Amino acid sequence: ALADIAGQGAALEESLSVLQRRDLVRETARLPERRYAFKHALTHDAAYDSLLLSRRRHLHHMAAEALRRRTPDEAAEIARHYLEARQSAAALPFLVRAGQQAAAAYATPEAISFFARALENEQHGDTAAVRAAYEGLAALQSIGAEPQAALDTYQRMLAAAEARGDLPMTISALNKMGSLLALTMGQFEQAEQYLGRAEQLAAGDTDPEGYAELSIVRCQMCTAQADFDSVVRYMDGVVTSSIKS
Repeated sequence: ALADIAGQGAALEESLSVLQRRDLVRETARLPERRYAFKHALTHDAAYDSLLLSRRRHLHHMAAEALRRRTPDEAAEIARHYLEARQSAAALPFLVRAGQQAAAAYATPEAISFFARALENEQHGDTAAVRAAYEGLAALQSIGAEPQAALDTYQRMLAAAEARGDLPMTISALNKMGSLLALTMGQFEQAEQYLGRAEQLAAGDTDPEGYAELSIVRCQMCTAQADFDSVVRYMDGVVTSSIKS
């Protein structure tokens, strides 16, 4: 990645050797590719502060682009460089991916931080990334025994979906609020307010995926209430919606 940014070929190798001999940088890894780091934080800060702001942003942009080509799984680093380059729209999907990677590794605090940072920049992002950030954050809050925090996040997701005029995201938020209220918080009547609206919006072929999710939530609620006739009816809805989608 450094070669992609500097583009100096043999001159870059010589420059790195000089910096190592002067004990300013050190090699931190050789495989899968060589990596270098400043030996002292003060040296890093001095070098960084000597750059004009416009130059810094340009270099961060080039670093992000190089990492995207070479190591696309390094989502957190790519996002960091895009943010330093003041390119929030480009950073947002990588913040979401970094959150998903951290969640998969059970690094919950880090995952929450990434999702929250993504939502700080949601006005710059596409709907799919914004939706994934809301759903990722609320899911972790729910798992972490913070149902009210998760409900608040889904409320924000609903407001964002309505502001964007995105029907699938709206239905998803309503479904998830209904599920959380009924199955986690035991508030079946309040859940019905959201699920009833979701059912109206998702009826027919409007949003088969959203209707399938709604039907699953209703099945779970009916099972909890021993209403097995309704369970069968909503299971039919799941099957039908799955075929349509």
